[in-house]
Amino acid sequence: MKRILFALAAYAFYRWWNSQPEQPAAPSAPPKRTPPRRQPVNPG
Repeated sequence: MKRILFALAAYAFYRWWNSQPEQPAAPSAPPKRTPPRRQPVNPG
């Protein structure tokens, strides 16, 4: 359970860090790095 919470926290921090205004947001551009496997699954 701790690993899941840590992964979620790291993912949230990663998203927040990449959403800083100093980096230009281009929605049409492909993401720079796609996470290899462990995609966070939304329980719905």
